[in-house]
Amino acid sequence: METWFVATILCLCLSVILKAIRNVFFSPLPPGPHKCSFRLLPQYLTDPKTILQKLHAKYGSIFTVHVGYSRTDIFIADRFLAHQALIQHGTVFADRPKANPTNKIISSNQHDILFSFYGPKWRLLRRNLTSRILHPSQVKSYSHAPATP
Repeated sequence: METWFVATILCLCLSVILKAIRNVFFSPLPPGPHKCSFRLLPQYLTDPKTILQKLHAKYGSIFTVHVGYSRTDIFIADRFLAHQALIQHGTVFADRPKANPTNKIISSNQHDILFSFYGPKWRLLRRNLTSRILHPSQVKSYSHAPATP
């Protein structure tokens, strides 16, 4: 066999092994069930309260649940910790992840209120939304719109 081919295969194998080791030992996420826990998915979708209570009892006040292939949810079950995360350190957790190319098309290159990064532009969009579109006087004016069947 060619030496470049063997070297490429060895490099790929080594990178996969190192990534797996990094994910196991240096994960920045809180503890939770393993990522490949698809057996939790049907129960999570039908009765989330019971399974979240069991996970809270097993893993503590903060735990991670991997739902499906690409969605990761972090649950905080303590009032004090939730207040710390959302109020005292809210700007750390307020930012959105960088969009992949498909989501950039859907989100107008992250230039709307749902997908834009936290900062001056997002605050301006939120201010415009709450002061113009969702203002109580404007919401009352929408009541005369015909209901769609």
